[in-house]
Amino acid sequence: MAPFYDRDREQKELVSILEHEPSLVYFVYGPINSGKTSLLTKVLGTLPEQIIPFYVNLRGRDVSSAGDFLNVLFDVDRKSAFDTAGEYLKELFKGGTEIFKKHTGIPVPASIFDLLFKSKDKGADAFRYLEEFYLSLMGEGLKPIFILDELHIIKEVANSAGKPILEKLFNFFVRMTKETHLCHCIAATSDSLFIEKVAGNAKLEGRTRYFLVDDLGQKRAFSVYEQFKFPDKKLVWKYIGGKIGDMTRLKVELNLGKNEHDGLKRMLRDGVNRLENLLRSYRYVPPQVVFNGKTLVLSVEDVKQTILSVAEHGQVPAGELDQAVVCYLVEKNILFWEPIAGMIRPQGQLVKNAVKELKKSGKI
Repeated sequence: MAPFYDRDREQKELVSILEHEPSLVYFVYGPINSGKTSLLTKVLGTLPEQIIPFYVNLRGRDVSSAGDFLNVLFDVDRKSAFDTAGEYLKELFKGGTEIFKKHTGIPVPASIFDLLFKSKDKGADAFRYLEEFYLSLMGEGLKPIFILDELHIIKEVANSAGKPILEKLFNFFVRMTKETHLCHCIAATSDSLFIEKVAGNAKLEGRTRYFLVDDLGQKRAFSVYEQFKFPDKKLVWKYIGGKIGDMTRLKVELNLGKNEHDGLKRMLRDGVNRLENLLRSYRYVPPQVVFNGKTLVLSVEDVKQTILSVAEHGQVPAGELDQAVVCYLVEKNILFWEPIAGMIRPQGQLVKNAVKELKKSGKI
């Protein structure tokens, strides 16, 4: 299990949500390395026995087609030949509810899965099976939860009819929650551009709630520093702020024998080098971004000025910046777009400090 630090408030809220009847689709989002997956893993491990979670993490998976998505989504039982979800579920229950924890995806008999692959509309048939499966679980007095982590990975995947499978997935989420109250549906992502588009989806209006897992504020961050045994809390805060991912990186540096100051300096140097390499690449290929379906070549000066402006102010209203440039920098994990608040900010304190260092040296 991934390390879990000081997310008691978020944990209690998510558990409370999952213990009540499904009524909204939940999108869990936040900056990179803020602890979203760790939070979900912790919550799912503390739920009552009658709540059955099906957690699918798309991170690092090759999902370029609807068929790939099915392979990730389902855990195929090649030993079973049942033709309906109900019959299959009765067989599974002979092993008790613990059997579900052994699956990395939605369990499905090979006979049904093979039919899904032969289907012209793989998405629709797959979701029909899921609904039947969840109905069967409810009939046994259980409460299913469907979680997709790093959902943005499938945003470009289309089914055989050329329609994005993501749209069918959203329709399924709404049906399971708002319409039938059958199953909690949670989608997690570190792609704030993806969340911005989801938030503007008229079909989802009034049917979703956005759950921000942000970097920690100073008080909570200092509490985690205590767990890591960082001696100079003010120094650590100055360098990396409340990003849990960076705290774990610093702990690794200390475990390798470096002192706190040297470890932080190394992390900053890595951040500076990453940003400097990006800027240097513009000598050969100008920055480009796909914006509203068109590939745009961006002004290098506009990119630099946007980075500087956001770093100096800490956060800037999205409406005050060039949206294409912002999209480019968000895709590069330099900036974070907080769509619900409508604000743009650095991905973390380390990025902010790297920008300051490059400004001092005149490289930006």
